[in-house]
Amino acid sequence: MKTLFLTLCFLTATLCCQSWAFEVTDNIMQQDKDLFATLFKSGQKDRKPRWDAGSRALYSSSFCRNKAGRKVYIERLQLLSPDGSRLTTILRQVFAGQQDAPFLYNKTEKQAVLPFVFASTLRYIVDRKDERIDFQHWEMDAANEHLLRIREKQLTLDTLESRGWTLTYQARPGDDARE
Repeated sequence: MKTLFLTLCFLTATLCCQSWAFEVTDNIMQQDKDLFATLFKSGQKDRKPRWDAGSRALYSSSFCRNKAGRKVYIERLQLLSPDGSRLTTILRQVFAGQQDAPFLYNKTEKQAVLPFVFASTLRYIVDRKDERIDFQHWEMDAANEHLLRIREKQLTLDTLESRGWTLTYQARPGDDARE
């Protein structure tokens, strides 16, 4: 019963708000660029997600293909506010192998539905039976500001069925050590 109540609270909060995330691509500050330079100082390479407690950032990088099929290198920062009410994601990308080319930036922010819980919806662009809300819970160690894990849960809107929690990030020893 408690789970159903919480689910309905999440559902109501999420459906009432038109958008929990908004794009602010023209708002890239020099301090954002400096943080990229600090965390990604060893060139273009795949990096699994790592937590940096000092900047409260989860960072990773990877290679992929863009819509035109060109290989791009992407770096990702997810900055968590101290009170868990806001998650800022900054992506920067460049064509793979171009070390001195300027990066293109994209910055979005999400407001929490509960402290350290963020929601995103998949609605109106898929069939009704596939519409859902994805919840992401950032679990922190309050004593030392370390990110312990990130878990995700999906709630299907058509049937109000939820899938169990999926672990998407788990802290590893040395995650706070920069390269």
